[in-house]
Order: sequence, then C-alpha cells, then structure tokens
Amino acid sequence: MLEVDFSNCRDEWWHYSWGDAGWAVRMSETECFLRHSRSSAPSYYEELERLHIESMKERVNPFLPRAGS
Repeated sequence: MLEVDFSNCRDEWWHYSWGDAGWAVRMSETECFLRHSRSSAPSYYEELERLHIESMKERVNPFLPRAGS
C-alpha cells in the first residue's frame, strides 16, 4: 500500500489512509483531498503529530534490550 501512496497510521499498523488530513501530514502534503469532517484540516493533525512525537521521546521500547540487562 505504501508503494501506491497510502500512508500508515502510526498507532495502528493495520490502518492505512489516503487523501485525508492525517495522510496529508504524514506525506508532507499541504492539503487533503477528502474533507468529510470538521477535523480534516492538516493543521489539526500537525499539532497531534507534534504532541505524539514529544510524548514518545522518553518512552522505553519494550522490544529493545534495556541497558544493563
């Protein structure tokens, strides 16, 4: 799906999108094609993406070995 320009939703490995605001942010597009809700503005998702990246900075990946283990 990535090869045909769908984008993968970061928190749901099974969820892909195309043309909506989340897709626009993940693909660095300036506008989205599908506008089916009030929250479809890319700026709304840009802020969510920024907040998620900030919240994940200190998160420990449970699949990687920890120092001293």
